[in-house]
Amino acid sequence: MKRKKTIPLSHIWKKSISNWKTKYRLVIKNDSTHHVKLTFLLSPKNIFVVVITSAVILVMLTAMLIAFTPLRVYVPGYTTPDEYREYKKLALRIDSVDILLKQNQQFIDNVYLVLSDQIKAEEKQKEAVEERETVEKEDYKKSDAAILMEEEAERIAQQYGNERINASTMPLTKRADIETFFPFPPAKGVIVNSYSVANKHFGIDIRNKKNSLIYSIDKGIVIFSGYDVQNGNTIIIQHEGNIISKYQHNNRLIKKVGEKVQKGEIIATMGSSGNAEAGNHLHFELWYNGFPINPLEYITIDL
Repeated sequence: MKRKKTIPLSHIWKKSISNWKTKYRLVIKNDSTHHVKLTFLLSPKNIFVVVITSAVILVMLTAMLIAFTPLRVYVPGYTTPDEYREYKKLALRIDSVDILLKQNQQFIDNVYLVLSDQIKAEEKQKEAVEERETVEKEDYKKSDAAILMEEEAERIAQQYGNERINASTMPLTKRADIETFFPFPPAKGVIVNSYSVANKHFGIDIRNKKNSLIYSIDKGIVIFSGYDVQNGNTIIIQHEGNIISKYQHNNRLIKKVGEKVQKGEIIATMGSSGNAEAGNHLHFELWYNGFPINPLEYITIDL
């Protein structure tokens, strides 16, 4: 029995390469007269190049036809311009609804905290009185932020006396930042005490009923949240641009030190904690670059 002769791959490869450039003549004749009509000189190399080039051109023309003509709407899965506009509108609506839901949830959480505080107010009132009496008996240590602000207020009162401190008395470089500041009203109510450097009253007093909501005037970080014998439950917030807002005599503090707050976010409820002679009210101060400024020059208080 004869064994089949195996042809090595190298031989096949060499033979294919040798035939790559071999030229062939394609002749088209009239079958009746044998007259030559056309003659083509071809090779495997030329045929390969022509086929690949034709395929690339065909793919490009098809892509352009689909991309730049109305025929693309007939391609399965391709959206029409009207559908694309509708999808875009729906995406924007969904995003807006998501933001609104988060804001509403935050508002509901804050209202729940306020309401739960009102429900438990009678139970906590006795404990709060005992706690404050204990604090007053001890040598209560104020926060560093509160001490620094009081020292700065004393220095400004001695330096400026009856002069009025506002944005117009600041250097131009500092004035540019504060003039673009549009704060949110810290609370609703009636102003019972105005800003006065001469009387060492570096803010305004806003009176309203107990547990009225108090808001952050702008986004920032809470740098102090606690009880002060003189000023009661106090919150101090550091805002962008060297702006500090101070909220005193609150009934309940909702935000803690280190928490980030947004513009118009509830941070406390109104009360009469500390030595509050005006009853339920908010003492609000606005500081800029180490100077107390009149909040009424930037904020309108509604009833």
